Formats: sequence, C-alpha cells, structure tokens
Amino acid sequence: QKDAFDKMTATLLSEKKELAELLRITEASRASTEEEIETRKSQLKEAKENFATETDLKAQEEKTLASKTAVYEQRKSLRSEEETAIAQAIAVLNSDSSFATFTAVKTS
Repeated sequence: QKDAFDKMTATLLSEKKELAELLRITEASRASTEEEIETRKSQLKEAKENFATETDLKAQEEKTLASKTAVYEQRKSLRSEEETAIAQAIAVLNSDSSFATFTAVKTS
C-alpha cells in the first residue's frame, strides 16, 4: 500500500504542477486579452469621435455646397439675361429704322 500511496502522490503532484502551469498560461492569456480589449475600446472611442467630427464637417460642406450652388445658379441666370439683352440690342441696332436714324444723324 505504501508503494501505491507514493505512486498516487507522485501522480497528483505531477498533475498539480501541470495544472499550476496551465493556470499560469491561462492567466497570462487572460491578461493579454484584457489588454487587447482595452486597446479596442480606446480605438472604438477614437473612431466614434472621428466619426462625429467627420459628420460635422460633412454637414458644413453640404451647407457650403448649397450656398455656392445657389450663387452659381443666380450668376448663370443673370448671364443668360445679359446674353438675351445683348441679342436684343444687336437686333435693334441692325434694324432698318436704326440705320435710317444713324444715317440721318451722320449726315447732319
């Protein structure tokens, strides 16, 4: 019985050492995982802050775009009106009555 007891004790001590080593490895892995989680949380927080900043910037850019588009459309409309007025002025100047008027003024 003494031999069986000694053998069982040796086996249990060996298993205890293996379990202690497994526990140490598991705790090290857990610590590493916790560090990774903290890093990921920090990255997530930073990403959310960047997203908020980018969203604000996008809103400002959209307002600027709308403003500039309105100004562009107004300028385009004015340019079209100016072209129409110039065409009308040329038509008036090229008319027969204008030639008669200018000829009468020129001869006097």
